[in-house]
Amino acid sequence: MQTDKGSLSTEDPEPQLIADAIAAFYQNNLTRTRSRRPPLASKIFPGITMIGAVPIFYHIPVTAELVRCIETGAHLPQATIVQRFILPVPNPALYMADGLVPLENRLVVMQCFEAFKAFVTED
Repeated sequence: MQTDKGSLSTEDPEPQLIADAIAAFYQNNLTRTRSRRPPLASKIFPGITMIGAVPIFYHIPVTAELVRCIETGAHLPQATIVQRFILPVPNPALYMADGLVPLENRLVVMQCFEAFKAFVTED
């Protein structure tokens, strides 16, 4: 779990989450190489952003090729597609404003957090 305690801004946390996933991939492969384990070619990072009490879930694919392109300033030949899952609450139009206040929203959020556990693994 990582939080941004430096600011309480309402700016979009998504770019920082994606940058953190790329940095984690790079650091994980560096650690694997130093411990004589083969680096990973790719990994999907699960992520969650919170805007107030409103979670949004992500699958962030990171590849060694993406990291190389970032390091060298080259263009990646194919798009990297980050999947975002916005919760299926009863009233999606009011979700960002209502957050966890409606009981129905809390139920959906807790079910999604429980399901999200399946995506969190250690390498």
